[in-house]
Amino acid sequence: MLEAEPGNTFKHKHSEGTWNGNVMEIAGAEIGSSANIRNALKHCASKPNVKVAVVFFPDSNALSVSNIEKGIARYNGLKGTSQWKLFDEILFISNDGKIIQKSPSCDNSGLEQGAFLHN
Repeated sequence: MLEAEPGNTFKHKHSEGTWNGNVMEIAGAEIGSSANIRNALKHCASKPNVKVAVVFFPDSNALSVSNIEKGIARYNGLKGTSQWKLFDEILFISNDGKIIQKSPSCDNSGLEQGAFLHN
């Protein structure tokens, strides 16, 4: 007997998995523009119980601290709507292993350049 896979269940949203024990969602930021980053964060916010947003940059050249700050500011402009939630952690990861971590505050302070991801 075939059963529906969790990601294909009608009117039910599922997250990608966990990060350090917290529910996470991954969204791609293919071009890395501030609007692209805002949309990725909106996607993560649309999933129930997500505590960690992970924005993945398939093109490592698109990873820009300036665009991340602008994208977060644009995302924070949605505060008070159903498209916004305060995450415990936001990670920006490029395909070459660079990680930028965002603190859970609602402003743009606290951006830190992370270390390279080790396997």
